[in-house]
Amino acid sequence: LEAAVKRIRPKGETDPKPLAVTYEALATVARHEGELTVYRRAVAGQVRTVREHLQPDDPLREAATTALGDMWLTLGNLQQAISVFESAERDALAKGQRKSAMLLALRLAWIAMVMEKGDKAQAIIDEVASRPVAREPDMALVLNVVRLRMAIFDGDES
Repeated sequence: LEAAVKRIRPKGETDPKPLAVTYEALATVARHEGELTVYRRAVAGQVRTVREHLQPDDPLREAATTALGDMWLTLGNLQQAISVFESAERDALAKGQRKSAMLLALRLAWIAMVMEKGDKAQAIIDEVASRPVAREPDMALVLNVVRLRMAIFDGDES
């Protein structure tokens, strides 16, 4: 995959999507293999590629932002992950991307739970549940799954 990135990189300006998804594949494999330096470089390459060469509304930009937040989580920098996800949620809300914004907020709730800030996590969940998008069947299911996972994480056997 690293060789593929090197081979495709010169075409990144004119054809950025193959480069971005190759970086994503490299990041995924590196993460699973525990090669965190390669993982970080690959995510950085993915993010740089989409930010420099794709339109703001391209779905690959959203995916790269999520990958960036996930990278910070993997590397243990929770504050940086929170910053990325909060910014991405604000952007999604401003663009009217209600489902994306909700999913990003739920990531923030999960991070709060992991940080043992259950009250904050619950406040995020309550706020998200009040959004009209949370009543759509697919999003209601996601919200219920997150609630269940949080209850299990918190030791609530009911």
